[in-house]
Amino acid sequence: MMNNLKITIFVLCIVSALGLRAENKFETLCWDAMADMTSHIMIYGGSEKINDTEIYRWVDDNYVYKPLKIFLKKKWLTTLKSKKHFTPNDLSIMHDKYLRSCVAAIS
Repeated sequence: MMNNLKITIFVLCIVSALGLRAENKFETLCWDAMADMTSHIMIYGGSEKINDTEIYRWVDDNYVYKPLKIFLKKKWLTTLKSKKHFTPNDLSIMHDKYLRSCVAAIS
């Protein structure tokens, strides 16, 4: 009886840890994608020179997960375009807000 209880508790711990790890994967995926796209746009010439078609192609070439592609094209690109001089520092300052938005959109 005691061994069954220990095994059950062990299995529940593993299952809950896997659930937490899945959330971390979404957070990592979002953070890396937003940072990469921000850097790409800065190298490309800044938000005032954004060519949507070129950015859409870049997203399609670099990402496979469809919900992430939609988020990057529709929401993140809009965020980057709305701020005239968006930098990686801006991304870091509003880390929680942007990350929550992305994870909610792709999960």
